[in-house]
Amino acid sequence: MDPVAPGARGQLRPTIYPGGNHYLGVEDQRAFTTAVARQGYWPDEFLLDVKRLPGKRPPHAPTATLSITVWHLPTGRGATYFGGPGRVWVAEFLVDLMGGTFG
Repeated sequence: MDPVAPGARGQLRPTIYPGGNHYLGVEDQRAFTTAVARQGYWPDEFLLDVKRLPGKRPPHAPTATLSITVWHLPTGRGATYFGGPGRVWVAEFLVDLMGGTFG
C-alpha cells in the first residue's frame, strides 16, 4: 500500500479487523481502496472483518473461501460479501456503496 501524502487525512487503506483468521490479499485491498476513493470516501472510513470459511478447497475453486464484512464507521452500517478465487466481492460492494447501503 502507498504511504499517506504529507498533510493528507487518514490512511489510504481500509482497516482490517485485528484478530481471528483473517487474510485479505493485496490485490483485493488495492481494488477496495481504489473503489472507495473513486466514490469520494476515505479508505480508513471502513473496517473490514475478514474470515476464512471452513473447509478445504483447491486454490482454483470458484467457491467462496472468505467472508468479508465491510463496516462504514461514520454511519455504523455494514454488509457481508464472499470472496476468494474468481469472486468479485469488491464490485458487489461498489454497487451497494453507490446504492446507499452504507448511508
